[in-house]
Amino acid sequence: QDCGELELAPGGNINVRVVDSEDTPVENATVSLLADPVEPVGTLYFQTGKANQGGEISFPNSLIQLHQLKVTAPGFLTKELEGYQPNPSKDYWNHVTLERGFSIRGLVLEADRSPAVDTPIYIIRKGHTAFNRPHRFDRGTVLARADAKGHFEITGLEDLNSEYQIIARRSSTVWAATDLIKAGSEVSISLP
Repeated sequence: QDCGELELAPGGNINVRVVDSEDTPVENATVSLLADPVEPVGTLYFQTGKANQGGEISFPNSLIQLHQLKVTAPGFLTKELEGYQPNPSKDYWNHVTLERGFSIRGLVLEADRSPAVDTPIYIIRKGHTAFNRPHRFDRGTVLARADAKGHFEITGLEDLNSEYQIIARRSSTVWAATDLIKAGSEVSISLP
């Protein structure tokens, strides 16, 4: 259960523990703290870091006027929390529970129907500048790679209603793309 407020320990340490819905620590979750403008400079105060194996991260010497916490992790929905009050206990840990996002699963095959092992998989959301031009889509984050059996899964999609195009792209001349699909779909892609 989320505490709903960020607690400040003596000495200015902010402690955050990130878990999933089964209370399993989320390693490498990115945790960001944002404060109101700091006087007299008038600039925003921002700290960010990665959670350890136990899903924990501490921010030493943080400012008291923090008001927002943002937590992201691959495969999970982004969580943003606001309106925190300080707590004098230095042993207090703020628990943040992340929910898994929606996913798209698929299979990538070579022209001879064998698994297309280690093929990079990309996703384009309808409306993106590269949409319907996947042959030109050569920059971006590889969201998945086909495993030894040609299977892949893209996780952490936040919207079941948005439409996507999945691209398996080995090079500028060897690629294939799906028609429009929605999160929760299973697809099969055959490379030429």
